[in-house]
Amino acid sequence: MLGKYHILITLLLVSPFIKFLNLNLSLLLLVLGLIVGSLLPDTVDANDSYLLNLKSKKPLKKFIFFILRFSGKLTRFILRPFSLVLKLFFWKLNISHRGLWHSLLGILIISLSWFILTLIFSVYFRNSILFFSFGIFLGCFLHLLQDSFTVAGIKWLYPLNFKFKGKIKTISKFDENYKKVKFLEKNSTIFYYFLLTTILILLKTNTFNEIIIGSLISLIIAGLIFKVKFTYFLPNNYN
Repeated sequence: MLGKYHILITLLLVSPFIKFLNLNLSLLLLVLGLIVGSLLPDTVDANDSYLLNLKSKKPLKKFIFFILRFSGKLTRFILRPFSLVLKLFFWKLNISHRGLWHSLLGILIISLSWFILTLIFSVYFRNSILFFSFGIFLGCFLHLLQDSFTVAGIKWLYPLNFKFKGKIKTISKFDENYKKVKFLEKNSTIFYYFLLTTILILLKTNTFNEIIIGSLISLIIAGLIFKVKFTYFLPNNYN
């Protein structure tokens, strides 16, 4: 899925729950962590990731994009030695795009790295900085959830070959083949679906439990509309 839709859909999915939180530094760090986390799996295993190519000439956007790019580059720097060690001992392990770093194990490693880093800084700063690492985990998790709707799909339990995949094609509207993509195969379609269901959840729910139920129903219906399927196949190797 395209990077901008990862950010937008992630923020939509968590927005009904944010109304239960107070507007303070912890919430701002949580949202920032969500944005970074929603792009990190692609940032770690793809050189052309959306996060690493964010640019703007406007001062405020330029500063925000700098923070986001720095977070992405720092994550790659932290995980590079870990990737090399894994590849050394498990040479068949796929650390390229939609391999290890697009799995539960991968995002746990990413999140743990950031938790340790923010834990160190929490000694010098307020503990609210830990909300940033929690936001990263939640953003990464929602990234995997969204990629489960794509044609390529992901292996949640990699290196086990259990894959979830749907109908969404990762293609930009500027691509010459975009007009050939069917309505239910577009990134924008699933974005508008979650925009509509999020508005309904915000309008029709009042309690935390109601929001959870509404969100689960929204995801189940999305799975049916975009034909998410579960597949398993016996591999010859880790790939």
